[in-house]
Amino acid sequence: GLFAELGRGEFTFRDLEREAGFEAPLWPDALDHPTLDAFWAGINPTPSQLAAIRIPVLAITGAYDGAELGTREHWRRFAAANPAGAARSYLMIGPWDHAGVTTPRRTVGGLDLGDAAVLDMPALQLAWFEHVLHGAPVPAQLRDRFTYFVLGAGEWRGSPAVGDVGAPQLFHAASPASDAGALGRAGELASARPPRADVDR
Repeated sequence: GLFAELGRGEFTFRDLEREAGFEAPLWPDALDHPTLDAFWAGINPTPSQLAAIRIPVLAITGAYDGAELGTREHWRRFAAANPAGAARSYLMIGPWDHAGVTTPRRTVGGLDLGDAAVLDMPALQLAWFEHVLHGAPVPAQLRDRFTYFVLGAGEWRGSPAVGDVGAPQLFHAASPASDAGALGRAGELASARPPRADVDR
């Protein structure tokens, strides 16, 4: 596939969008600005722009979505700049990758998420617009202001705010059965202290 060709050096990362068959005008600019410099500050909404939002917002991302950190950061900034707007808005984090945010699937990266992970996203969005534009009830899929999917339990839960979900848990990456030298070798996340004293390389 395309990423195998990229890995073999058949084209440069800068040419990825062209090789994929579409134009992304922001792509070269993004590569020229790998840190959060003035370029990105000019693209992101300002606090006054966020404070001016007067309609409820529904933000949706996935736990395996490369845009998840950005979605959560924008949500944090929105809530800080516009508490009243955030109080009428909803954030959903599903168990999906970036493509799964649009078209949820039962599996991601070989992990079986269960049937509950597969939402009818067009129906959810339509119900959201009916709520915002015509006063219909909040879509049933939104459990609370913050709706999230619990892996393992295979179910959706809700909380009034992201911070109300519970205390963060610290996990340690380790590879007790290998030297962690390749993606295909065994590794684990351990909730206890690091299982080995030496450093993996």
